[in-house]
Amino acid sequence: MSQTDRIAFVIFGVTGDLARRKLIPALYELGLTDRLPMPIDIIGFARRDWTDASMKIMLRTGVMDFARTQPVNETALNTLLETARYVQGAFDDPSGYSTLGKLLDELNTPNVLFYLATPPENYTQIIQQIALSGIKNDRPGWTRIIIEKPYGRDLTSAE
Repeated sequence: MSQTDRIAFVIFGVTGDLARRKLIPALYELGLTDRLPMPIDIIGFARRDWTDASMKIMLRTGVMDFARTQPVNETALNTLLETARYVQGAFDDPSGYSTLGKLLDELNTPNVLFYLATPPENYTQIIQQIALSGIKNDRPGWTRIIIEKPYGRDLTSAE
């Protein structure tokens, strides 16, 4: 992937601790070292009654508190969060995925990465809803899904 290949980075479970403490600070660090295509469209998906602004505040706080590189470069952080958007929806509710699909169409970003920062029991449901919603069917570029481990507690639960 070249640095000009714009991507939408969709984070399911963006309101959780993993996104705030690990994921967003890691994206910030990648941005500092020019290892992230910019601009990147960060899209948070969760059920909390948040707005774009409230999500950006949480993401900003995560970087300020947990980024390895301190002090935080405000310009780089602002660039990272500039296009961040929030979609409210439950993992089992098709209407949230419809809203997400419309946003992706609006942004016209060719590449989409879905990051599941959720408990393992939600993985199948989210992936099925993405498929049922038709998100990304007619768009050029690639689509990827990243599943945050653990996959289960043992072989049976992982399967």
